[in-house]
Amino acid sequence: MNTESELLPMNESRTLFLHKDETGVEHHRAVQVTISVDDTQKRNVETAIIYALAQEEISEFVAKLVTLHLRHPLPESFVIEEQDYTLLASRKEWPFGRRCFRATWGTEQVVPFDDKWKFVFKMKTTTA
Repeated sequence: MNTESELLPMNESRTLFLHKDETGVEHHRAVQVTISVDDTQKRNVETAIIYALAQEEISEFVAKLVTLHLRHPLPESFVIEEQDYTLLASRKEWPFGRRCFRATWGTEQVVPFDDKWKFVFKMKTTTA
């Protein structure tokens, strides 16, 4: 994944392709990632603005996090606190990836992750 050009949208699942030279592992890898908005903030315009302002930072962080997980397994769920928002990170088994996902990078096989990742974005509320 070229984190400079791949921005992860809100409320959509994407498959990230990670080149083996960037991950330090034997094969190219693919992982499903979803960033969704906390249910209590789905129709909040301010949430959309805060996400748009942080989208590049979040996209880069998510790519680095799932890459780190390849070498150093992370917990199934954890919380990331930032100044304006919180990300609730969780992963669970990705059976579709293991059963059905087939892709190549040039002539080399892309290996799917065992898990898929979900990040729930929650804007921190400010008090005046």
